[in-house]
Amino acid sequence: MPTRINLMPQQFVDLGAIRKMGNERLARVVEHLQRLDDLPLHPDRLQTELATALGGDLQAAASLLRPVLALSQLLRQRELTVDEVLAGLRFAFATADPAWGKEELAAWESVEPHFAVLFQTRAVRTVSKALDLAYEHANLLQGTRIVTDVRPIFNDVDGEHMEIDAAVVAFTLRLYYDNREGDHSLSVALDETDVLKLKYQCERAVQEARLTQHRMWDKADIPTIISGEVQDESSD
Repeated sequence: MPTRINLMPQQFVDLGAIRKMGNERLARVVEHLQRLDDLPLHPDRLQTELATALGGDLQAAASLLRPVLALSQLLRQRELTVDEVLAGLRFAFATADPAWGKEELAAWESVEPHFAVLFQTRAVRTVSKALDLAYEHANLLQGTRIVTDVRPIFNDVDGEHMEIDAAVVAFTLRLYYDNREGDHSLSVALDETDVLKLKYQCERAVQEARLTQHRMWDKADIPTIISGEVQDESSD
């Protein structure tokens, strides 16, 4: 029984685009990545390199990047062999709705050898490992929100003479996170001092991260990225 790989609709679209790229274009991509002296650490940088190899085709690079990274992580996390991953893909194609026909499967098998080499290149494996390490935590933050609300202070009179004598402005920090058990949320009460301290700690954390990144690059010559940064600025 082949390894079962559950593909999302977008992954079928991406793999179909890869199938249509053909041997020549994929071979060019593999050759380009294997020649890189400075390995990318961030998906954006890897996508740029893929686009360069594909003659500037950003859409094709994106279609290539997504399944390549996903399969590279699958290969390592589930301790599968390359042959098992490829067999799992072929099984998914044959049982999809609608299933790939003989022509589509034949076209895929013709590009499969280059694709197999591609998601095992050092460039892809380095980015894949960097992503794993960046998000290898029990709980992953998905979103935050600070809600500010006004809470009235009523007088002690009941009935029609009840009035609002004053008010308190309060803050609630809402954290949205997930883990293997699913989505969760947590609400924490804050006062103004807490908000200002939180702002300071966030700004300091970013400053520390930038300093560490630059020291690792400049002093130790070790390529370093910050988890979740938009782009690898230190390589510019």
